[in-house]
Amino acid sequence: MPYTTTGGFTFKVLEGWARTVTSNSASFTDKLNTIRASWESTTTTPTAATVAANDIAKLMVTAPAFQLVSLTTTKLPAGTAVHMKYRLNGSANDVTAKRYRMEAERWTVFHKGTRVDLTLISPMGADNVDAWKTVSRSLTWK
Repeated sequence: MPYTTTGGFTFKVLEGWARTVTSNSASFTDKLNTIRASWESTTTTPTAATVAANDIAKLMVTAPAFQLVSLTTTKLPAGTAVHMKYRLNGSANDVTAKRYRMEAERWTVFHKGTRVDLTLISPMGADNVDAWKTVSRSLTWK
């Protein structure tokens, strides 16, 4: 189902997932899976080098047990994207305090003064390849 943001873009989300929206982000969760889009105005087109220098440095501080897997540049229907794959520890379960090891993929795309980070997170080993491909390739500008 398409979701249209106030950031000027649309992407597909899976039906029935819980939604949390702020002025510059939208998150959808189901069990241990998350789709999160955040956006900001900027004049700078992100590159693999700027993502490595800025975003990875931030994730090393904010994402528990952050581990970079890959950083590449790729093409999406919405334009050129910096594609980062990484691992992190998930939040502790409120009842059991257990933390799951998570896999994340983030696509950073720029269009007419707006930077979008589309991040997809799921437990390690989850069969999410097709779903994540559908979500990332559905990103379109309004």
